[in-house]
Amino acid sequence: MTWTSASFKGLNRNLSRQIHAGTTTREGGASLEPYAGLNLATHVGDELSAVLTNREMLKTDLNLPSPPFWLNQTHSTNVIELPHEYDGLTDVDASFTSKTDTVCAVLTADCLPIVITDKDLNFVATIHAGWRGLVNGIVANSVQKILNTVDTEVESLSVWVGPAIGPNAFEVGQEVKAEFEQNFGCVDKMFTPHGHGKYLGELPQLARLACNQLGISNISYSGECTYFNTDKYFSYRKEGQTGRIATLAWLSNS
Repeated sequence: MTWTSASFKGLNRNLSRQIHAGTTTREGGASLEPYAGLNLATHVGDELSAVLTNREMLKTDLNLPSPPFWLNQTHSTNVIELPHEYDGLTDVDASFTSKTDTVCAVLTADCLPIVITDKDLNFVATIHAGWRGLVNGIVANSVQKILNTVDTEVESLSVWVGPAIGPNAFEVGQEVKAEFEQNFGCVDKMFTPHGHGKYLGELPQLARLACNQLGISNISYSGECTYFNTDKYFSYRKEGQTGRIATLAWLSNS
């Protein structure tokens, strides 16, 4: 399997901790079409045995310190702290932990995978943010819970936005633009007119706007579009019935 590593701005490099984060590709794996190859989701119709084989391959190839905490993602704005708030059943779209060797994970196939940490690596978080979760405040909810739980400050936070549908593929209607305007103010620069009543939206830049409004300025991006790169990533919008890639993040002691 292959892996797109995350990068972060503003980290303190003189630490005893390390951060490991990134997004898997679809390359390799045991799944067959239309899920070929490294599908990591159990809810999309793929053979369970193939998914479990893929998850074991993931653990081995990345030398994970423990199995990932897989979430029941529903485009909610719910956030949990790992490991003690995890039950595997509750609808959750973001998780964070301050413990080492605890693997946060989200599954995507066009939606934004977002990883957050701080300059001293006091915690790590992964967020699943489709447009609905983003407009409803999944990033704000996650940051607020982190700040209420972890000894850190918003100015020290660092964000990485992983592979997702890009600005030349994410077509939406006026109603989606209107929801973002209602919650974030003017978003004209992030929605390009694309035919009658349609727009091309820039999800990564909308995530940047959400972060900036919270006071977060250290943001970096993979810059890869899932829709136009289906040999490497799964894309629900382009393929319909398809698999899911995973974005993982964990802390370790050096």
